[in-house]
Amino acid sequence: MNFIDLLLESKLPAWSVLIIIAAGFLAIVYYKFLLNLKLKKFEHSFKEDAIKHDKILELAQEKYRKRLDALSKINRPLMEFHHAIMHTKQGDKGYIKNIERYYKEIRSLSRDYEFYLGNKFYKAIISYTDEGKDVTNPDVFNYNKYCDEENRIKDLIEKLQSTFTDFNEKN
Repeated sequence: MNFIDLLLESKLPAWSVLIIIAAGFLAIVYYKFLLNLKLKKFEHSFKEDAIKHDKILELAQEKYRKRLDALSKINRPLMEFHHAIMHTKQGDKGYIKNIERYYKEIRSLSRDYEFYLGNKFYKAIISYTDEGKDVTNPDVFNYNKYCDEENRIKDLIEKLQSTFTDFNEKN
């Protein structure tokens, strides 16, 4: 049995039936209004969250871009430093001044970019350059330790580059 049949059987006056129907209609209108209000609040909060997430994503992308730029800027002097070390190790004394120049440049760049590359990378650079600079003193220079430090630097660079690649693939 539906609602209208129930009202007809109860033999209420016509005006009371109209009041009940009007109240039902008003309840439906009010419910629709509340739903629209909640929907607008949800849309607003969704837009705010989307804007926040976009800004966070943009900041993260900028940080990774700067990290990659820092790696590319520090990579050239690292290769030149290694090149000068190898020549000096083989007895070519003309590269000693290059070692000192790249030693200073690498340390300066790693200090400048420590924020992007991390303290671990900075400490590895300090250790690596200290080991490499000792090539001019054969009594102190330990080639195996120098190679270990160089491999550590390469691993760190690879990790930093892979985090950038992973980040770009996810986003």
